[in-house]
Amino acid sequence: MTGKHRRILILLPWLALPLLVGSYAAFWSRLPAELSLQFDSSGAATNSLSRTQSLLFDSGILLFILGRFTFKLWDADTRDTRAVVATYYLAVIFITTIFLAIIKFNL
Repeated sequence: MTGKHRRILILLPWLALPLLVGSYAAFWSRLPAELSLQFDSSGAATNSLSRTQSLLFDSGILLFILGRFTFKLWDADTRDTRAVVATYYLAVIFITTIFLAIIKFNL
């Protein structure tokens, strides 16, 4: 894998951050003041965050994942790069999907 392709593979998942923040910005006025995150067996919300707290929490978690894997891959040797890149992509896709689903559920 060439240096240019490797940098693109490492930096491509960073597009998830503007996607997440843009989703919050696009739906900000339609989101309730408190976003429901967890429910009990009867369907009542047991845990919630304000819109601002949710945006900061989601962005912080995503930034942590992106930063951690970016630094790990930047200095990685070539023999285990594919496994780390696959884990990186799966983690970013999984967490972004969850955060976007929370936004969609609360609309």
